[in-house]
Amino acid sequence: MKINGETYTVEYHKNDNRIAFSGNLRLQTINSYEEIINFTLRFALESNEPLILDFTKLEIINSSGIASLGLFLVKLRDTESEKKLVIHASKYIQWQVSSLNDLRELNDNLDIIYIVHH
Repeated sequence: MKINGETYTVEYHKNDNRIAFSGNLRLQTINSYEEIINFTLRFALESNEPLILDFTKLEIINSSGIASLGLFLVKLRDTESEKKLVIHASKYIQWQVSSLNDLRELNDNLDIIYIVHH
């Protein structure tokens, strides 16, 4: 399953329960991210395995996107499902290094792994 935008792709990979984000994600408002949030939440809740959010190929995301990611983490936490979530991030993409660690405060079941290669 996949969501294609003009400058981005969000694709679910069933074999490793991973959602890969790529491109430039700059939607106008938090509400514009609703399809992506619901897509991600669906796969987070469907599997017993930890869901991997792979951002290693997501070059740019705007503040609405970061806020939407936070909203997703709160929604997942509020389901009381105790679902484990893993973010794969790149040490070479500045927004990931500077923004993702703050998200740990929103969900105790979140791990962030920084991938060295790009």
